[in-house]
Amino acid sequence: MGQGTITDPAMEALHILLVEDDPTMRHAVRRALHTSAENVRIHEEENGESAVTLLASAHFDCVFLDYQLPGLDGLEVLRAVREKGVKTPVIILTAKGDEELAVEMMKAGATDYVPKSHMTPERLQHSLRQAVRINQAERRAAEAAQRYRLLFEHAPYGVLIVDPQDQSIVEFNSVIQHQLGYSREELAQKRIWELEVGVTEAEIQAHMELNVRRDGDEFETRFRTKSGEVRDILISVRPLRLTGKTYLHGILQDITERNRLKEQLLQSQKMEAIGRLAGGIAHDFNNLLAIISGYAESLTRRLSDENLRSHANEIQNAAERGGALTRQLLAFGRRQVLKPEILNLNSCIAGMNEILRRLLSRETYIEFKTDPALPDIEADRGQMEQVILNLALNARDAMVESGTLTISTSTRTLNATEASICGIGEGEYVILSVADTGRGIDPQVRPHIFEPFFTTKEGKGSGLGLSIVYGIAQQAGGNVLVESEVGQGARFDVFLPVHHQPQENR
Repeated sequence: MGQGTITDPAMEALHILLVEDDPTMRHAVRRALHTSAENVRIHEEENGESAVTLLASAHFDCVFLDYQLPGLDGLEVLRAVREKGVKTPVIILTAKGDEELAVEMMKAGATDYVPKSHMTPERLQHSLRQAVRINQAERRAAEAAQRYRLLFEHAPYGVLIVDPQDQSIVEFNSVIQHQLGYSREELAQKRIWELEVGVTEAEIQAHMELNVRRDGDEFETRFRTKSGEVRDILISVRPLRLTGKTYLHGILQDITERNRLKEQLLQSQKMEAIGRLAGGIAHDFNNLLAIISGYAESLTRRLSDENLRSHANEIQNAAERGGALTRQLLAFGRRQVLKPEILNLNSCIAGMNEILRRLLSRETYIEFKTDPALPDIEADRGQMEQVILNLALNARDAMVESGTLTISTSTRTLNATEASICGIGEGEYVILSVADTGRGIDPQVRPHIFEPFFTTKEGKGSGLGLSIVYGIAQQAGGNVLVESEVGQGARFDVFLPVHHQPQENR
């Protein structure tokens, strides 16, 4: 290597700090470095204190630092700037050829060590070139790591890296913390088998080993949050091989709401089909009952035998009871003739106070929590009374011996997302809530509670009460939602759209 200018791009436009108290040595180093690149700027300092102050505030591409300085020596300067977080490469220049000193310098963070007895322009240029390249590579690696961290942390879905050997969580982003409700410290101590619901530790381990062998998978599972809530999770997992070890890299998406909407849609479609079937059967059956009732009435008038007349009366009474049943089916199938009016749900509840107290047992405490500022709705009064009555009777039957029945009203404005979750349109709704302290609803039974003729009352009731409530709410442009846990009672929320008067009538 000669004295000519080096054209290495890494050596161009460098800003170098030279800390040396010997003017002759400064001149020699300056001359050697100026021949190494076309655009090298060299700033010179004669003591360690000023070098520490300067490095803390200014950027340099490399530092040539004499070991023997007045005041702070080179090792003390190096330690001081590293403690301040300065990562600029430092090349130590020393008149001592002590190997132990060199080791100490490198441990303190020196990039290279050049004894002055071996110092030549080529040696200085080589050290500078290596130091700059290493620094640039480290900086690019740090920038890449920062970009990865930003992408990892700000991904729209949860990202989880797991060691398949022991199911430990190696790394995760803040989305996972938000989804599961754990702090970073808590989650770092967890194993996957402690989070996943419905599978054993051995089953999870076998699935992980399978994922490693077949290069990944996508599957649905359930995770339990810190609060105890169970969430549906879609996981896309792939093996991640780093430094001779294989991890599993999972992308987690919370699909609880999506599954709830899907289930709600399927339930709605099923109920719609059942409603059409029930309405059609009820309509035809009602025609048959009308014929039976007509002939029974005719027989009653014509028969002189009292015993036969009583039989005809029983036929007519049975036909009327059948007619009441078909009217309930028609209400569920939304084919009942309605008489909608503008009414306040609070007045319906107040009007049924007495009948509710008579129908419920003495051990049942009834509590009313109605909103005095409740807006009006447009609905059939008879249907609304039927909704209140059916829900109250359903609550009574759920409370075996005693309990509290709470009937309340409130108002809620739903945005597009909330309305979608509730299965209704966006807007303002009156909510009729009927809650009990009974046995609650079994999760396996819950999907069927609104189906006609479905009952868990072991021979009691027709199984039409809740289906009627559902049909009336749907016919009014609303819906019925249920919240229940086994042993913790149940609450039925009937959403009914608020009636808004036309603009010209205001």
